[in-house]
Amino acid sequence: SQQEKSQVEINCLQNELDTLSSRLSHRDIKFTELQSQYINLQGQYSRVQLRVEHLERNSDTQYVQDLQQEIN
Repeated sequence: SQQEKSQVEINCLQNELDTLSSRLSHRDIKFTELQSQYINLQGQYSRVQLRVEHLERNSDTQYVQDLQQEIN
């Protein structure tokens, strides 16, 4: 009957909607992960910049040694 056909169509559309919804939430999660990685990298970059500035101002040997130890 027409009602059964309609119900089947509705079920198909509901399944598609669920699939799209699930994909969207996966993308949201991925975006959030990338965003936090980006923020972490920005922080690391800032710290490196500060170290470089410090080294440029005064090439303090102890500081250089500490930095080398941290790198190794």
